[in-house]
Amino acid sequence: MNMQSLKELIQKESKKITLLIIFFLVIIVTFFNCITAKKEANYTAQTTFYHIEQILNENQKDLNKQKKEYRQTCIDNAQAVAYSLQENPDALYNIDELKKIAQYVEVDEIHIFNKQGVIISGTHPEYYGYSFDSGKQLSFFKPLLSNQNLQLTQKIMENTASHIKMQYSALWSENKEFIVQVGMNHENASKATKKNQLSYLFKLFRVNNEAQYYAINSKNHKIVGTTHHHIGDVASSIGLKDTQIKEAKNGFFTEIDGQLSYCVSKKIKNNYIYCIIPVRVLFKEVPKNCLEMIVCLIIISILFRLLIIKYIRVYVIDSINQINHQLSKISKGQLDEEVSINNSLEFQKLSHYINEMKQSLLVNNKKMDYILTQTNQLIGFYEYNQKLNTLYLSDGFKEIFSLNSQQCTQFKEDINDFIDFLNKINTHQVEKDIYYLPQMKRYIQINDRKDQDTTLGVMIDITTSYIKRKKIEIERDVDELTQIYNRNGLKIKINKLLEDKNIAQYALIFIDLDGLKQVNDVYGHYCGDLYLKQMTNVLKTISGEKCLVGRLGGDEFIAFFHHYDSMEKLNNDINQLNEIRDQIVLLADDHSVNLAFSYGVCYGTESTDLQRMIEIADYKMYENKRKRKGR
Repeated sequence: MNMQSLKELIQKESKKITLLIIFFLVIIVTFFNCITAKKEANYTAQTTFYHIEQILNENQKDLNKQKKEYRQTCIDNAQAVAYSLQENPDALYNIDELKKIAQYVEVDEIHIFNKQGVIISGTHPEYYGYSFDSGKQLSFFKPLLSNQNLQLTQKIMENTASHIKMQYSALWSENKEFIVQVGMNHENASKATKKNQLSYLFKLFRVNNEAQYYAINSKNHKIVGTTHHHIGDVASSIGLKDTQIKEAKNGFFTEIDGQLSYCVSKKIKNNYIYCIIPVRVLFKEVPKNCLEMIVCLIIISILFRLLIIKYIRVYVIDSINQINHQLSKISKGQLDEEVSINNSLEFQKLSHYINEMKQSLLVNNKKMDYILTQTNQLIGFYEYNQKLNTLYLSDGFKEIFSLNSQQCTQFKEDINDFIDFLNKINTHQVEKDIYYLPQMKRYIQINDRKDQDTTLGVMIDITTSYIKRKKIEIERDVDELTQIYNRNGLKIKINKLLEDKNIAQYALIFIDLDGLKQVNDVYGHYCGDLYLKQMTNVLKTISGEKCLVGRLGGDEFIAFFHHYDSMEKLNNDINQLNEIRDQIVLLADDHSVNLAFSYGVCYGTESTDLQRMIEIADYKMYENKRKRKGR
């Protein structure tokens, strides 16, 4: 690819800059014109919202009064039904009579409850047997059972059985023998509110003919009022997403009915009122205003380009080329190269700072080696730059791996030899990030980090601390007498196995060794210890890769079988316990006893919690012990 000179590039780029300046200035002017148009639209919309809110507030008082009167009508209807039934007891269980009463008092449903709150009669037999405990809707009236003076009216809500919106009222009969509940269909209950619909309110004032107005319910996002034909539809049908159903005083853009529009909204009571103006209407004056600025912008931009070209200096280009040449040498490892450009104060300072930076790199490497030698642990590191193909090895790295200068030189000359050296170390991994060096009998911790083209590896000699940690783990997790896992070791190992998603079929066996007390009493505790060891040796004969054994304490042992691909194979291995039970084992001084024990099995299908599995297996062990004693 042919590269251009800096002068040619600046001339070429200055043309682009000129066009970009014109472009961005046009954008800025357009932007301010759009902002002005949006502000005017916002003001018009907020004024309209104010008028709507004032009308709603004025009507709210009348609406509240009508609702209160209607609720009282519901109570009066319930009282009328209760009085009729009390005067005419024969109608209490007569559906036809109850329907006549319902028609007479203008209610849709009548339900009769007994003193226990159970529906015993009514106009709808399908509800017979329901009670105040039959769902949230009926439980609203349950306080009537504890207070016979209550008169309750429920808010309009959907009947959970018929899915029809109803309003229910309930009260006791005057003789306190039964409870009457009446229900009125939502269409009847909402007649008083129809005149307050927002579509009606939109007609009370003159709106902008070029704007659309919508009222959207804040809960179900349905259109409840509009200047167009969408009442009852969801807001998404006109293009409004659920995330856009919110108060937006500053407005937002979206596609409404197939055309991009600007939307301003305000929440008034339970609805969001939207003023929607098509973008073609909102910004119809913007192109005209922008066109007047283009000529002036072109003149200003051309003058700006001429000033940039005039500012070019050849000596700047030459100095940059010279610096680049010297930096190239430094990047390839020639750290003794000095940068010296003194034809201007700026380049003189730049040369000085480059030389200082190069010197600080050399000093930092020496400081790092010194710091690492002062720690209690032997620490080394290497740094490999793939792009420059350079390798740095610290003194600590050389000491950890006992490398001589010839080996280090070979690694730097042929990086593949160094990579092979690291790969050989990786074959001796004992734990995560921990490796064993057999020739030097060292344990080292290796951590490396890759950053773009550079790999940094840190090696720490942890031989002493690793050996101490392993010794502590053995003392903590291994039973001193039997040299198998103790309670703590079992808990750690089994819980780790249970975390394995591929554990497949598994089971826990709780084993209780019989006769330990008799052996201690007859032959002494030394033989008792040998008896426990013999039990351990026998268990070890069945513990392979798929079986973990340990001693809980005293005469109690655990065997954990795991990673079986079938229950048949699992049970076959567990049944080995029956084969070794009651066999004769030798103690000290030619004493021999029968190896007697009882055991219980908990399969993985019964529990996945270790403690619960032990409890289940322990219970089954005692069942097994009782059966064996009963033989």
